[in-house]
Amino acid sequence: MKRLISLSVIALLASMVTAASAQVAIYDNDSFSQASADVEINITFAPGTDPWTIEVQDNEGNPITEFDNTSISTLHACGDDKKVVAKGRIVVDPQGAWEVVTYTDNFTTYFNSLTSVKQVALMATIAAKASNKERSDYIGTYSGLKQDLTDTFTHYLPIKIRSEAVFGKVEARPYDLNDIIDPIINDPVNGTVNIWTGDSAEFGYIPELHGEDYVAGSLKVLAQIGHPTTDPIVFAIAVDEATAGSGMYEGVVYFDLRGN
Repeated sequence: MKRLISLSVIALLASMVTAASAQVAIYDNDSFSQASADVEINITFAPGTDPWTIEVQDNEGNPITEFDNTSISTLHACGDDKKVVAKGRIVVDPQGAWEVVTYTDNFTTYFNSLTSVKQVALMATIAAKASNKERSDYIGTYSGLKQDLTDTFTHYLPIKIRSEAVFGKVEARPYDLNDIIDPIINDPVNGTVNIWTGDSAEFGYIPELHGEDYVAGSLKVLAQIGHPTTDPIVFAIAVDEATAGSGMYEGVVYFDLRGN
């Protein structure tokens, strides 16, 4: 995590001199400016003196390190529903410009499990991709929750997250644990929208950390400077049953408070 050392804000001020008769306008509206001057303003903010903190809590405000899955109703492999499987909130105390991002880091675990020869081969495979986006997308195939089906085959279950700090709280669909998500809604402003996929999606994939090595800003942003730090960042994590196989998936989701 970086600290904010200084922040420069530059503004341009225009000084204008006008002239007019009390009875007859000398200049029309397009030619009233007679002179202007640019003035640069530099403002430096000292870094905060308190430590940066981030905490994940349950709905009652209790700190948690893992989500309780005992109250999740049955999930069906290759099923039809999109269901909320975790709900919580994040409380932050930044000391400068900040954002909260979320990601998984399965690629690091997989990479470290390989022999050095296979590590070189894997990085060569990634380097051979035609663009940085393709390299990022390849690493993204390791995102989500993990199920080891055999010694040589692992399936990663994609997971999506919605942040109220970004999309707001909607009383009609609060996205509580076990809620089944209807991807198509009728929004009074935007009409019929798909909140699960596409440009209007409120639920976005939790990506793999190292995809950011190739595509800037590829991590999922849950909140950033401008959001009141006194308001918890409420989130809901959901899965699509259609993308799951039978068995147990597990993994770690990281919530990172970043600053400059």
